[in-house]
Amino acid sequence: IRVELTSWQGKGHLEIGPYQGNASGDGYRLAYRPGTSPVLELLRVSGRGVSVVDQVTGPLVLEDQRTHIIEWTRDAFGAMIVTIDGKEQIRATDRGFREPFDGFTMVNRGGDYVLGRIAIHGTK
Repeated sequence: IRVELTSWQGKGHLEIGPYQGNASGDGYRLAYRPGTSPVLELLRVSGRGVSVVDQVTGPLVLEDQRTHIIEWTRDAFGAMIVTIDGKEQIRATDRGFREPFDGFTMVNRGGDYVLGRIAIHGTK
């Protein structure tokens, strides 16, 4: 997944990620919460609830009105890497989902974001 993101205000939060089933179904979410700690979380969402796969507690400020590139890769063994502007933020492994994903979801919870090009590459 590759997303171009511009964040204008340091409030609310944004969640993006792949899902299985319907849009509110099981999958992964990358949650960006400006001005809080943790500021970035990789979440696994399932019928059993939400669990944190990994998180970033250090400073991460994207509210400079510039376009930032978020890249998120996942291999067949569940190894995931999330980078922002080429800098690694998260490296984690989670094997909670083994079947292909059905779609991509975005949830804006009170933030002011501009999403540019979104590219999703996968295999069946």
